[in-house]
Amino acid sequence: MNNLSPQDLDEELKIIWDVDVSDLDYVRQSLVMCNSRSRPIGVNHGWLRLGYAVLKSDAEPDYKYPGLSYWDRRLFWVKDYDPYPEDCPTEAIDPSTIHAGHIPEQTERCWGIHHQGRLLYFGARP
Repeated sequence: MNNLSPQDLDEELKIIWDVDVSDLDYVRQSLVMCNSRSRPIGVNHGWLRLGYAVLKSDAEPDYKYPGLSYWDRRLFWVKDYDPYPEDCPTEAIDPSTIHAGHIPEQTERCWGIHHQGRLLYFGARP
């Protein structure tokens, strides 16, 4: 997701990590519509949530409906079959470039130049 603008992230307060991502070559990033500024974001089957963005308490909703408000927030995740051995998905970003309010980068680390020569698996693969 490289089409983020600074305005998409200007209400971010912090990033909450569920796990240490420092040894990962990449994480996937999605912008998710949430009904909370700060609660953990649920994920789809086959995904592992690694972290999520928390918004400022006074962040205005991105969507308002009668009695309902929703905010766009970033979700960081991997699929249960990640990583790709010599490639990366289009939504992959270098976890070392993730900071609240800043657009992350897809670096060469994401593209098969594996951190410390190791592949890290989250699913059933050995």
